[in-house]
Amino acid sequence: MTQASHIDPSFIALQEKVKELEKENSVLKEVQSRLKKSERNYQLLVDNQTDMLTKVDMEGRFLYVSPSYCTMFNKKENELLGQKHSPLIHEEDKKLTEDALSNTSQPPYTTYYQHRALTQDGWKWFSWHNNGIVNDAGKVTEIVSVGREINQFKHSEEERNRLQEQVGHSHKMDAVVRLASGIAHDYNNMLSVIIGHTEMALDDFSISSTLRLSLEQILSAAQRSSDITRQLLAFARKQPTAPTVINLNSIIDNIVPMATRLLGDDIKLIWSPAPDLWRIKTDPSHIDQIILNLCINARDAIKDTGTVVIKTSNSILDEESCSENRDAYPGEFISIVIQDTGIGIAKNTLNQIFEPFYTTKTSSEGAGLGLASVYGIVRQNKGFINVYSKLGEGTSFELYLPRFVATEGAESSSKPQTIPQGNGELILLVEDEIAILNLGRRLLETLGYVVVTANSPTEALSWVREHSTRIDLLLTDVVMPQMNGKEMAEKIQELYPHLKSKTLYMSGYASEVIVNRGLVAEEIQFIQKPFTKNGLATQINAVLRHND
Repeated sequence: MTQASHIDPSFIALQEKVKELEKENSVLKEVQSRLKKSERNYQLLVDNQTDMLTKVDMEGRFLYVSPSYCTMFNKKENELLGQKHSPLIHEEDKKLTEDALSNTSQPPYTTYYQHRALTQDGWKWFSWHNNGIVNDAGKVTEIVSVGREINQFKHSEEERNRLQEQVGHSHKMDAVVRLASGIAHDYNNMLSVIIGHTEMALDDFSISSTLRLSLEQILSAAQRSSDITRQLLAFARKQPTAPTVINLNSIIDNIVPMATRLLGDDIKLIWSPAPDLWRIKTDPSHIDQIILNLCINARDAIKDTGTVVIKTSNSILDEESCSENRDAYPGEFISIVIQDTGIGIAKNTLNQIFEPFYTTKTSSEGAGLGLASVYGIVRQNKGFINVYSKLGEGTSFELYLPRFVATEGAESSSKPQTIPQGNGELILLVEDEIAILNLGRRLLETLGYVVVTANSPTEALSWVREHSTRIDLLLTDVVMPQMNGKEMAEKIQELYPHLKSKTLYMSGYASEVIVNRGLVAEEIQFIQKPFTKNGLATQINAVLRHND
């Protein structure tokens, strides 16, 4: 046997052990290499994370802070590690922040909150998720927090809330609009009866002075009630109008003396018209109502002495300037600003001021329809209103009405007209409300007309088919049972084609209801109930003379 065959087995075992150690060392180096690489990747991920990462001990000293945190609050890492630091928290959010961090040390050791903090770029909103690190003894020793800027989200949330609030307000206003429109019909019918019969009674010169005084009081009360109806319809944006192209400054010039008297000696009125003001197309009476209602509102807001300013200007609005008002839209407008030095309006009240019957005044000071009617008139004219007010700092109403662009000379003048009597013309009067039917017949007969009455469309059609008498004018209600006034008029006009231009419609409903019956305001002759004797006479005269 050779010497090599007698190698000590222990030596062989030692060699094997060395090989194993070398192999284990190689594996260890590989693990260490991978671990270092993983640590580098983790650190790279953390350092470049847009979310902010921090770790603090229970004393609030930083154990770790990410570069994103340092950048956000303009700090260096060596300024923070081992130190306590808290950014400037918004006063309204301090308690919420303190409570959340305190609760992190209790099960479930997780909290979440949002707050505003002052950064190098100003105040911003942040969200924070906090997790307590629990040791073997079940005690939190460190808190790891992940923060994220949510400025854009919060602004979007605020915008959503603002829009939801506006939509809710709009729905509430629409409900009241429907109520206002529904009230108008019966109310206007009854007012027509009261006004008409009172006027006819006053035409009797044989009545005593005492009775005449009482009748005049009745007539005055009925007319004031009629004004309330018009305010309701103005709020509902459904009041029949007679729009014309106007110079707004000229209209306000005529209102200023009345507004000055309305405000009284203790309140100074400053009227500042803009030169070269664009024209608008509206019913001039709408401007009267707007200015006088807002002046009354200003007067009631000024407790002692003060100032009211009325000024006009041309305004061009873009998308951005319309963002704060859901009713606003870009374009060219004439603006009317009415400012007062009164007590102002509380923030929580601003959203309610245009609601009808809402008022902060006593029952003797107003019915709460003034601002509601202003709102309705402006919306009816495709405009909108901005209101700015603070308690103790007065109020500013900014009204925007769309500019009218047309050829010069569109402005109309309103000259007083004589009111002629009838000359025996035959009028077919159709009305389903018997009290108005009887009143209409008496009014028309006193005006010198021959009157045939019908209490329904069926009755009217029967009379027309049974008689060959020439009808000079058809006066009909719009909303009636069996068929509406337009449908009936079309059947009668088949027999009397000339009545297509000699038909006068009347209604106590708002104009929206009239449109739903297929009648377009610009294409028909229409009189709104309640009407006066003179108003009816003037309208009938205009229809009879139409196309003559």
